[in-house]
Amino acid sequence: MSIDANVATIEARYKEATRLALEVQDQLEQLETGADTSFTVEGKISTTLNSLSRVVELLESQVDAQPPSKMELWRIRVKAISDKCQTLRGSLSNFLNERYKKTKQEEERAQLFERRNAKQGSTTRMGQILKEGESLETSINMASELTEQGTAILSGILDQNERIRYTTSASLSASHGASCESSNARSSSIASSSTAA
Repeated sequence: MSIDANVATIEARYKEATRLALEVQDQLEQLETGADTSFTVEGKISTTLNSLSRVVELLESQVDAQPPSKMELWRIRVKAISDKCQTLRGSLSNFLNERYKKTKQEEERAQLFERRNAKQGSTTRMGQILKEGESLETSINMASELTEQGTAILSGILDQNERIRYTTSASLSASHGASCESSNARSSSIASSSTAA
């Protein structure tokens, strides 16, 4: 690939990475402000983060192929977008952890309230205590679901990162091997021409 083609490719990928980062940031803002707290938006964030990671991996592999005059600039840009990707991952993880803690605290308050009423031995509040028990069970189930969802998202992100690293490494090795074969073929052709002459 020519130098001009390398520059054009890295610029296009950088624009794509920037777009994906802004998209994730917007989705996280919806989640954190309560505008959309559905599992659907969490899934979108996870998918977009994975796409961003793939583009960042490709950008990192292209920096050394840039012209010397632009290499340091691209190294700084790619590092910045890579750091942004990690920050967004951290924000998602923190949000899921905070939501789990909040749910847990609500459960503990409900249990404390239930125990206090049980100690009072008030028969008039038995119906309310039963309702609170049902509410507590629902909260526990929700907390379990949230924990499983968070674990699944983080596990999926880690798995995809490993696959991306392996694919990028294999691709670079294959590309390097093809370049060597092409160079050897040209050398053999030149040698044959010289012998014929």
